[in-house]
Amino acid sequence: MAKAEILVATHGSALDLLRHYGDLFSLSRVNLLVIDECHNAVGKNNYAILMERFYHSLPEDQRPHVLGLTASP
Repeated sequence: MAKAEILVATHGSALDLLRHYGDLFSLSRVNLLVIDECHNAVGKNNYAILMERFYHSLPEDQRPHVLGLTASP
């Protein structure tokens, strides 16, 4: 399988991709995951679910680098 260098998607489409096509795609294939508005990645937010279910479930050496961006301090 080819390795993706960057995954760019809305949090909803990324979550759908991982939930419904997990047999074809995994975050282990990604080098860099960019999360915009990362201050919202808490609770039941799609980013929080994505990180909990798909990122943290991977062994550390298979996790992509994460760049969290926010304009809110």
